Amino acid sequence: MFTILAGMAEFERELIRSRIQDKLDLKRAQGELCGTIPFGWDAVETGAVTPKGVKVRKLVPNDEEQKWIRTMDHCRRCGWSYDRIAKHLNENNVPTKRGKGTIMKLRCSSSSSSSSSSSNRFVTGQWQCGNVAKVLANKTVREWLASLGSTGNLPVQPGDPPGCLPKAA
Repeated sequence: MFTILAGMAEFERELIRSRIQDKLDLKRAQGELCGTIPFGWDAVETGAVTPKGVKVRKLVPNDEEQKWIRTMDHCRRCGWSYDRIAKHLNENNVPTKRGKGTIMKLRCSSSSSSSSSSSNRFVTGQWQCGNVAKVLANKTVREWLASLGSTGNLPVQPGDPPGCLPKAA
């Protein structure tokens, strides 16, 4: 009896997961913001409001940031480590999405009590290897890079690192 109930619960969980993923995919396909604003894009309000009262925001390209995404992808394809790419971005004074000198509020859940607490953290605005890895792994970024075609055949852009030129077409 327990096995049957467990199987039904697992099936229901998969149905819920599928519905949520379908809705997120639809929003993403319409260019709506799902989660945080990814590096390479800005969010602008559309004027629409969800039934829960949340303002709908749409992603619009940020050409300057997308230039640097191209550079990150180019460097990675040339075999550069995430750390080396981060150092290259910092040497070229490329700002992170949050920028330098901002305060980020972190929500921390306490395991000893049911209440949540928060703390503030100063953001340095410096690139780190994890930031580069997350930017290149972002679903919106991956889809945008795929839409460009073979990034190895794109022309060299200002800011592209020396010693690793795109492949000839």
